[in-house]
Parts: sequence; structure tokens; C-alpha cells
Amino acid sequence: MSQAAPGPSNLIVAMIGYKVAGLAGAVVAQVAMMLPAGLLMIGVARFWQASSGSQWHVALERALGPISIGLILASGWIVAEHAALSYRGYLVTALCTLVFWRTRLNPVPVLVATGFLGWAGVI
Repeated sequence: MSQAAPGPSNLIVAMIGYKVAGLAGAVVAQVAMMLPAGLLMIGVARFWQASSGSQWHVALERALGPISIGLILASGWIVAEHAALSYRGYLVTALCTLVFWRTRLNPVPVLVATGFLGWAGVI
């Protein structure tokens, strides 16, 4: 059901809450969905900052670097597999992966541009 709903999947709870109890139900359902995760995130962020500089903190940050690179490459691989199996799709995927890896460029304009290229039939 959440896959069929527009927007992020967690917004389905607001739609169900609205259907059950109107606007108040939508607000209560959305807050109940987001508040626990938000509070957990705040707690973890405070703990992370308080432990900054400790040995385990530095070791964990160093370990997460290669993992992040691997996840980025895996994402690029998945996108490349579904790039209409054309050499242009593979090329654009590889170029975007390099741009995201080597620069601090915001990915949104790049994704919009590549989406437009796909829509226009270039890719």
C-alpha cells in the first residue's frame, strides 16, 4: 500500500489517519510515526558529538569510509544495470558516479539533468 502512495512511504500513515479521524488523525498518525525516530536520532547525535576524539570514534569513522565508497559503487552498479542496457546509459552512470565521488556537487541538479536526458530519449 505504501508503494502505491505518492511521496515518501511514511506519509501513508497520514493518509490513513486522515481517512480514520480527519485532520487530527492525520497529524497524530504522522507525529506517532516520526517522533520516536527523531528522538532516537537526536540522542545518537548528542552521544556521537560527546564521544568525539575517542579511540573507538576515530576507528569507526575510518572504517565507515571504505564502506561508504562501496555503497556508492554498489548504487552506481544497480543504476547502471537498469540504464536501458545502452552504452550511453552506462557512460552517464559512470560519469555521474565519478562526479558524486570527486566533487561536493549537490546531486539533485545532476539527477534532474539525467532524468531530462532520459525523458528526451538521449540516454
